[in-house]
Amino acid sequence: MKILSADDHSVFRQGLKTIVAAFDSGAELLEAESFAAALKIIKDNGGVDLVLLDLMMPGMDAFDGLVAMREAVPNTPIVIVSMIESRKDVLRAIELGANGFIPKAADPDEMVNALRAVMDGQVYLPPALLLKSDKVRGVKPTAKASRVSAEQRLSVLTGRQREVAELLGQGLTNAQIAEHLALSESTVRLHVSTILDKLSLSNRTQVALLAAQTTDHDRDSGFADG
Repeated sequence: MKILSADDHSVFRQGLKTIVAAFDSGAELLEAESFAAALKIIKDNGGVDLVLLDLMMPGMDAFDGLVAMREAVPNTPIVIVSMIESRKDVLRAIELGANGFIPKAADPDEMVNALRAVMDGQVYLPPALLLKSDKVRGVKPTAKASRVSAEQRLSVLTGRQREVAELLGQGLTNAQIAEHLALSESTVRLHVSTILDKLSLSNRTQVALLAAQTTDHDRDSGFADG
């Protein structure tokens, strides 16, 4: 397995070697200090199996660099490992093709678990980020207003779909949701697909962010059957 670590801080790249070894002791770690160097390594190696990408590197705007990377490896998981903690920027990265986001401040176990989740086909975001809110047009919405908006959108779901959405909001994988609700994974995947369609969303991370806004309220009031 070839893993590309693209980060302009050599000390952090050194630290990632321990994470990669814990994730896959047989992995070959390739290193780049810029977007251009990363793209060259991909070209020279005929692709890689996983990209660990810092957005703040020289040579390109952060998101332009991510787009170029996604075009270079359209079917390879890309995980952002960054100091960025703005939910808006993190979601932008997911929309542009990243498969996960790991804060540089995360502990090693969280990083390893995140990489495993991504390689299992999940989109990973740290649970703390799901509860963050950013200023929109200069105004930070109140928790109540944000919750009402989320409630209105989620009201189109059945009770079971709401349960699945809430568990997505807690960062659970399909397998974990299946175990929690005593369902098969195929049934959970069907529910997730239906939820995405009903809410006009493009990925499970967006569902998780929406559901996280109503978690406390739903725990108090429960779900209606449907």
